[in-house]
Amino acid sequence: MAPTADDYRTVMRRLPTGVCVLTMRGEDGPHGMTANTVTSVSLDPLLLLACIDRTARAHGWIESSGEFVVNVLGAGQADLSRRFAVRDLSDAERWEGVRTVPSRTLDIPRIAGCNGYIECRVRDTHDGGDHSIFVAEVVDVEPALDAQPLVFWKRSYRTVTPE
Repeated sequence: MAPTADDYRTVMRRLPTGVCVLTMRGEDGPHGMTANTVTSVSLDPLLLLACIDRTARAHGWIESSGEFVVNVLGAGQADLSRRFAVRDLSDAERWEGVRTVPSRTLDIPRIAGCNGYIECRVRDTHDGGDHSIFVAEVVDVEPALDAQPLVFWKRSYRTVTPE
């Protein structure tokens, strides 16, 4: 019997993931989206991948600009993750009251107070079914805070407890 999408989702929810907000330049200014499918690919050269739903507004903007910033969220930033995950907010609503800092190499805002930042330029795009897999060259990286990470597991935000 072939697996169903629901069965697959159930199992994938059991895999804890880190939470990021990808920021990029949109049509009229900055745009951002919550993502948990971001992972390291290579150390030589420095590459990462981000999987983006083809129906997300961010998909087209990353595709056309070829640039984005990964803002690595900390434990106290679940509200930011929720805000940037809501599809029907306007960019003005999404960014209202969000403190930003300029990126060091790209003209894309970074969200202040994150655990780290990875500035990227798309190198390759691959078909990933209903998503695109963007493989990006890391053009700048900055470890920032060293707070507990924000983790998503079983449909809830969690933190990691140090031993």
